[in-house]
Amino acid sequence: MPEVMYVVGEVGFEYNDEIYTQSSDQAVTPVVVYRSEERAWEVAYQMTIDAILAKQIDLGQYGYDIGEIIEDFDTFRDLVERYKPGFYESFYDEPYSREDEIAMIVSLMNQEERTQFIESLGFSLYTVYEVEVGDE
Repeated sequence: MPEVMYVVGEVGFEYNDEIYTQSSDQAVTPVVVYRSEERAWEVAYQMTIDAILAKQIDLGQYGYDIGEIIEDFDTFRDLVERYKPGFYESFYDEPYSREDEIAMIVSLMNQEERTQFIESLGFSLYTVYEVEVGDE
C-alpha cells in the first residue's frame, strides 16, 4: 500500500522587469520530504522566515499593487504596527525596498506571530504537496 509523504517545495518565480510572478508553468522545486504534513508546513514557513530575515526578498516586488502582496490586511497591519508603529501606512503607500525594516519587524515576532505574518501574505515562497510512495 502506498504511503503518503509531504514535500516542501520552493515555488518558482519569474521576473518581468517589474515584479516577480509565479512561473507560467507553476513550477515547484522539491526541497525536503516529511511524513508529517504539519512538520512540512512548519519547515515551509521557516524557510520563508529565513529568507525574510536574510533580507533576500523585497515584498514589494511580488505584486503590482498592495492587494497582490498582502491578502489579510488586518493581520498584517496588527503584526507590523505592534513592532513598528506607523509602518503599515508607509508600507501601504510605498512597499518597495523595505526588506531591512521587514526583517527587523519579523525578527521581533514570536513563532506564532511569524506564522500569522506568512499567512497574511498574498504569495508563497514555499508550499507543501502530497506524494504517494511505495508499491505500485
